[in-house]
Amino acid sequence: MVNFKASSHQGEHKRALASQVGKEHQHDNSITKGEKSALLARPWSQTDPLRREVVNKHGIALQVAAREKLGLPASTSAKCALVDQQTFDRLNAASAAVGCGDSSAFLCRPGGDFVLRAVAHAAAETDSLLVDEAQRLSLHVCEGEVYEWVPFDAAKAVELADVSIEVQLLDPLTDGQAPLQVDCGSFGLLVSKLLFGSIVADNELFIIPYGGANLVLRVSEVVSVAAAEASEAEDACDVSAAGYRAGATDGAEADSDVRDRADAALNNHCFRGRVIATTHIHILPSTTYKGSASQRAVSEGLRLVGGVVREARLRRNLVSVRTSDGEVFPVSRRLLRPCIALTQAIRSTHAQPSVTVSVDCLTFDRVLCFLEAAALGTAQDYAFDVATLDQMGEAADALGLRLLQVDMPILGMAMPPPPASPCAEAGGYQTP
Repeated sequence: MVNFKASSHQGEHKRALASQVGKEHQHDNSITKGEKSALLARPWSQTDPLRREVVNKHGIALQVAAREKLGLPASTSAKCALVDQQTFDRLNAASAAVGCGDSSAFLCRPGGDFVLRAVAHAAAETDSLLVDEAQRLSLHVCEGEVYEWVPFDAAKAVELADVSIEVQLLDPLTDGQAPLQVDCGSFGLLVSKLLFGSIVADNELFIIPYGGANLVLRVSEVVSVAAAEASEAEDACDVSAAGYRAGATDGAEADSDVRDRADAALNNHCFRGRVIATTHIHILPSTTYKGSASQRAVSEGLRLVGGVVREARLRRNLVSVRTSDGEVFPVSRRLLRPCIALTQAIRSTHAQPSVTVSVDCLTFDRVLCFLEAAALGTAQDYAFDVATLDQMGEAADALGLRLLQVDMPILGMAMPPPPASPCAEAGGYQTP
């Protein structure tokens, strides 16, 4: 079993942001509650599992098989699922039926994040899908089970500018064996070639043989080309016009084109995309929790050399916000602009100013979610938790967040204090 960092939670926030950006496309590759119930309730044939009914019109039922048991080299299928020729033709026909703009057959689970390219191979049995251990772990599928697969339109995937990948050993080295040295430059080029044209997603795992050992790779971050360009525009806007942070609209202070591209930065969150020729692969050491000897062995048995420390993106445009319980949040200045109490930090000329707020980290995280919704124009549709109304109101007062102070009464989330009674004004007794 691959012993690597859990990936169940880290992509949820980015997926939520991506779904808010384009509501007209948010159901393209998502699954509804009704469809999920239908998946669980569909008929099952004990004599022929592949006759299990599929929910999606162009879905195909395939049985998962372990590729590593056939001795096939992992380097040839890091992002490929091997199928028989008949299944490959069916996948191509399904892709053409849904209007996929790419001639290659890409497939994924209904509503899944991870996408594989189907490749016809003689070793694959009829109606089976050959995937390796890392692919099964990423897809949450088990060997021998039948799952529904749907075509994925790779032409709609965004192009990636940067992909950060953490690497560690699959198995610990034997006693006395020297640590494996990996040159980040050459290994990054190798990974670029293996992933070229593929769709990669946050927290996806790969197993690649290198230097006589098997390496486990985890995608820790993907940055789209549009997001990288918007980040550069936002930095240019900060350098050229400090008044822009305060909401200035004078064209002499901030060029309108630069400002428009900077305002688009929040709309370029992505959790997956296509690797192109100009995509830069960053090789990083593993950040997996090293709580056992075996976990330390697979991490410490690998030494990365020749790596270049990646410069933090948007570092000049961040504010370090320290909460009342000691947690630090690096937040975009633009996102904090509605917080009047933080104006001094937002307008600061320092590279990354720091400010302390009298709000706990959990409440401040909820405030950030609201600020993101407001920046994306969906504040009116934001769903507040009734149990946190008092904390959100106190945070709005502490941060000077007038937007939240105004919206909460509109949504019936906070009531103005009752007027004082005539007795109280006269100095008499007032019942509570």
